[in-house]
Amino acid sequence: MNSNKRHTIKLSKELIDKVKHIADFFKAYDKGDILFFEGEVPIFVYFLEKGEISLIKSGTDFEVEIMEHKKGDIVGLDLIFDSKKCTYSAIVKTNSELHVVEIEKFKQFLINENSLSLELIRYLSSVIKQIENNPIYSVR
Repeated sequence: MNSNKRHTIKLSKELIDKVKHIADFFKAYDKGDILFFEGEVPIFVYFLEKGEISLIKSGTDFEVEIMEHKKGDIVGLDLIFDSKKCTYSAIVKTNSELHVVEIEKFKQFLINENSLSLELIRYLSSVIKQIENNPIYSVR
């Protein structure tokens, strides 16, 4: 994106540590790598330890960046609530390091960690607001 002020809330150290603990693996990704494609049914969510990830929506003749995730963000969190095909692609914008968690494992984590579920809902809400407040990046 550009220098627009970020509206996503920061996740607590407790939540970050627990997400890292349940991660299936930790992996470095190179610029240009694809985490998942628009139209896929992804099986992972990602905690971004280092780097930047772009969420891209495809139009008929163009692609639009709808959001940029940075260090400390969870990429694909909305996917745990909807098992349908993803409506955007996630592309590595700069060399990145990610903790990768299976969506089903993440769902179980939410069941077991009720107190942290509200924090994640607030975080997801802030992500949605960020996309809505940046109409330049919205596809209409």
